[in-house]
Amino acid sequence: MEQPVSGIATRATPRFRCPLGHEHTSIVEAVPLDQLEPAWKQRFNIDVHRLFGDVADRRLWFCRCHDCHLRFFAPLVAGDGAFYNGLSDWYDQWSGHVADAEFKPDYQVALGHIRSGSSVLEIGSGCARFDRHLPANTSYVGLELNPQYAQRAQAAGVDVRLESIEDHALRHAGSYDVVCLFQVIEHIASLQSFLAAVVACVRPGGVLTIGCPNADGFLGAESDNLLNMPPHHVTWWSRPALGFIAQTHGLDVIEIIEEPLEELYRKSFARSVWLRRLGGGPTADRQFCLTGSRYRAASFAAGALSRLTVGFLAGFEGCIKGHTITGVFRKPV
Repeated sequence: MEQPVSGIATRATPRFRCPLGHEHTSIVEAVPLDQLEPAWKQRFNIDVHRLFGDVADRRLWFCRCHDCHLRFFAPLVAGDGAFYNGLSDWYDQWSGHVADAEFKPDYQVALGHIRSGSSVLEIGSGCARFDRHLPANTSYVGLELNPQYAQRAQAAGVDVRLESIEDHALRHAGSYDVVCLFQVIEHIASLQSFLAAVVACVRPGGVLTIGCPNADGFLGAESDNLLNMPPHHVTWWSRPALGFIAQTHGLDVIEIIEEPLEELYRKSFARSVWLRRLGGGPTADRQFCLTGSRYRAASFAAGALSRLTVGFLAGFEGCIKGHTITGVFRKPV
């Protein structure tokens, strides 16, 4: 059975095993829960204290694996149903004001590998928005653990099941031409069992696509982005980390695409640049910053300056790494 990430070293300096099973890791920074918990309450009105109740020393540790290059928080504390019910209210409001939220860039990458007549499994399907873009005669199944989203999709006549991938793989191994994950893997604590089940569902010769936030893009330079921190995102992915999935599970890499900056995220990128210049962003010895008078002043100024300067990014997006990285893999015959 897969072991959870846990401390494995001395009392003075904790060490943590990588979620993909490696022990050659190092700590980048400690994240005080006394700062993280109030930030979630203030910005999203979500009480996350109950999720972190068993965390020793009231700190999370942001770590880097030197074998697979995955960055992760330890211990891995992922959100539960109540957390995502609260966050879904915010997401519905946000996506209702953003036209581009309906069609994610990683959808486009995946669609390039789906032909008419294919059988498709989407893990973490939400309301099954991806199903609306599939070619004719495609057989679609979605897996979703949020009952609200699953019920919405079912009411629209889409085959979305309230079921985990681990349970689904027991009955549907090798059943799908294409298996897709869009902005899901960064939320998963039990990565080894999760990925084993995901790969098991791909038929020999089939395709697996994984889209997730790019830790080497502007998100990795945002010191105060709670949505890129626990209990929402518990792992950070990059090109080498996604490539390691193929190496571990015997898959062939078809392509790994780092999308350029989208117009939707121009302001976020501009703010991250200004926040860093004003002393509220990551530094050589600090990745995260959530509190303090200097941070608050820098955050206010960065927000104002980003609104004034965001227009200057037009035409330069192709030179800047954007939100998402997508890996496409083939399972050998």
